[in-house]
Amino acid sequence: MGGPGGVEAVLVRKTKGPAVLQVRRAGRAWKEIPAGSGKVLRVPFPPLEGKGAFSYRFSWKGGATKWHSSRPLPMPGDRRLAFAAYGDSRSNPKVHRALAALMKARRPDLVVNTGDLVGRGSIWAQWERSYLRPLGPLASSVPIFTVMGNHEGESASYFALCTRSGKKRAWWSADVGPVHFIGLDSNLSLEPGSPERKWLEEDLARAAGSPAWKILLLHHPFFTACPGREPVAKVRALLPLLQARGVSLVLEGHDHHYMRTYPVVLGISGKSDPGVVCVTTGGGGAPLYPTRPAPFAAKAVKAWHFLWIEADPGRLSAKVVDWKGKEIDSWVMTRKKGVSGPRYWVGSEEVVQACCTALDRVGPLLLGPGFPRALSLVPVFPRALGSLPEMALSLRTGKEQRGLWSLSGGGKAVAGKPWPWKILCPPPGRIPPGGPWPRLVLDFHLAGFAGNERLLGPLPLWRRPGPRRAGGRGLTPIPLVDRWGRALSPGLLQIGRGEGTLLVRFQSVLGAKKTSKPKSARLAQWARRSLAERLALHLCGPGGKRLQSFQVTRGYLRFHTGWEEKGLSPGKGWKVRVLPGLKGRGWGARWEISLRERGLPPPAEGLLFQVSHLLPFQDIFASSGPLKSDHAPWPASMEPLSF
Repeated sequence: MGGPGGVEAVLVRKTKGPAVLQVRRAGRAWKEIPAGSGKVLRVPFPPLEGKGAFSYRFSWKGGATKWHSSRPLPMPGDRRLAFAAYGDSRSNPKVHRALAALMKARRPDLVVNTGDLVGRGSIWAQWERSYLRPLGPLASSVPIFTVMGNHEGESASYFALCTRSGKKRAWWSADVGPVHFIGLDSNLSLEPGSPERKWLEEDLARAAGSPAWKILLLHHPFFTACPGREPVAKVRALLPLLQARGVSLVLEGHDHHYMRTYPVVLGISGKSDPGVVCVTTGGGGAPLYPTRPAPFAAKAVKAWHFLWIEADPGRLSAKVVDWKGKEIDSWVMTRKKGVSGPRYWVGSEEVVQACCTALDRVGPLLLGPGFPRALSLVPVFPRALGSLPEMALSLRTGKEQRGLWSLSGGGKAVAGKPWPWKILCPPPGRIPPGGPWPRLVLDFHLAGFAGNERLLGPLPLWRRPGPRRAGGRGLTPIPLVDRWGRALSPGLLQIGRGEGTLLVRFQSVLGAKKTSKPKSARLAQWARRSLAERLALHLCGPGGKRLQSFQVTRGYLRFHTGWEEKGLSPGKGWKVRVLPGLKGRGWGARWEISLRERGLPPPAEGLLFQVSHLLPFQDIFASSGPLKSDHAPWPASMEPLSF
């Protein structure tokens, strides 16, 4: 049975001649509705009054399906609704089948899926294997409402199986019992003025006076607790509209785990506001993703699961059940107070970003002659934030550096104006050569809110590497040093210079030479995943001022152009490729940069290189130190280095 927008019976089978939908109630024939012929047949059920069970089947010349039993959906205004929610059910029919059986045993009125039903929507065999067969016993007795994920790819099979007859759009709304459901296609534009955004605004305006709960379903999450992922900007831009129109709950997928946010509010005066709770339910069978601590996350669990939600006019209660039947989370939402506990101020993210941008402007700075005794840190917050809370910066140091650093300034922060701070540094000779450097912490003085302490990162200080002898193959190998001053032994940065061209190779090796096969395979898997996060080469001038950055990821080489630097597309004065793995133990990248075409100074003028590999909650920076002009040309062969 399919939906939304009216429950329909769906038959996926090639019949001999036209088929008929037969519906009966209380053991006697009731209706026969022509269904036509074809591979996928959809027939709307006739109006089903009352709450009694009914049976239905398809029949055709020479054959028929078995009789299936179901119940009518609760009517708008009914006081009770019990439904299940899950998503990302692709790739693992065994898990999907187990979750479907657990949901069916609870006898829901409705099941909703937040997208990614299959791995690739254009392949019909995947619909049969990952969606129709595991879900069949449940879908034959319970209506299934879905939204489109990125893996469906706007495919014709999705529209044939999952949308109302004749509808060629994947957004919808439905009133079921005490709930008004809204489903969006988050693959399409949600900008103001787009067709889907106009429809959403009109639908929310029509539902404004309704006492029903408003629950939004879409695939891409508003918040992500998945390492290496960021929320989709066009989705986050919907938050003001949702809060203004009284949306209480957002069900989303895309991240393959369970995550529930604190109630999200837009202003610092909203600690009594019910807010919007965003729940990521992407554990329907796809490969699980890890979770990370996040200031907005009230709960995050790496598990295959589904949500069981019971709604009445004044209360929503939810339980989260994993695929073995174990409860992993539960929460209650009331109409006036929402979910009890702290709120999350979404504007705090822009405050943190402004402070991180100011910190990035400070350095990196090389310890040694000319190192400044005071560093200026001047964040400026967007005017759109309005009133800001009381907040302050502090430095967190280890025992060996306690009392060496001090921080002054601040005062009342005002949106749109500088918030100046000054960091007083000790003489370079008193700074321990091995770090770690002091870490900057931002503290919000907000009672009743979550995420009041934010770690911004260590001060951008670098220890100048000592001189090294030139290596073989005409390149200069340079030991890498992270921003805490510690040597990165499993890495090598090599730099060469041709006619107006700079060539840089970064190679990283994992594990010892004698490694067991299982461990080597795990290391290789980690290396591929870590390189896919982000690998960047930063070119800095004298004093560590960043000039340009060149970024690459593994495989099809995505180039991130969202940085402040312009012209990051390949072909505009630079080339890059990922180096082959070193027998499963390593990875690397090679950059070829035209200094003249990029408008960069020659290496003789003290160009500084840094390779950064960004991991969740950990920035590993490697600095080459200033280049000299006696580097030999890059060799013609690009075989991997031997370690």
